[in-house]
Amino acid sequence: MFSSKNKDKIYIVIFIITVAAGIIYKIFFKGEMSFLSKSEVTIETGESIVESASETEAGTIYVYVCGEVNKPGVYEIERGCILNDVVNMAGGLTSEAAKEDIDLVMILNSNITIKIPKEGDELVTISSESGTEAESGLININTADKEMLKTLPGIGDVMADSIIEYRQDNVFEEKEDLMNVKGIGQSKYDMVKDLICVN
Repeated sequence: MFSSKNKDKIYIVIFIITVAAGIIYKIFFKGEMSFLSKSEVTIETGESIVESASETEAGTIYVYVCGEVNKPGVYEIERGCILNDVVNMAGGLTSEAAKEDIDLVMILNSNITIKIPKEGDELVTISSESGTEAESGLININTADKEMLKTLPGIGDVMADSIIEYRQDNVFEEKEDLMNVKGIGQSKYDMVKDLICVN
């Protein structure tokens, strides 16, 4: 017969073995390695350890496509999609589109306005997230002509004329001043604010 002291030792050993067996089972049979982050992988190469960076979230962007597409509008897509994806969302190209002059595999990585041209016209793209304002192609609402203003989402003939008429006697000192134009409220301003500049 075991003494009470020996029994306690046996129970402790059995407990430790049970816990150890459970941990080993969880690691090697369940594949749950809780001590490693899912977004971080460590690779040993000789004496050095290389740690990969966490993956960058793809995120979404907004593309305003107009011109020779069947359903012009603002579309939300995954960053890194190609122009063809947006064109398909916009109902495809019209029969008058300059199909051979359009780079349908152009990768889209930022909010952008794209005007699909007719035969003989040039493709117009305006990015809102690249470099300085001069380099980005942002539309200057103080100087842009009517056709350029019309590439902005929600701005048609009438609204473009109203903007030009307003600036005959006024200067857009800040982008928010665009809401001083009759017919342009907060919601319409929010659609274009990332695509415009004032100087």
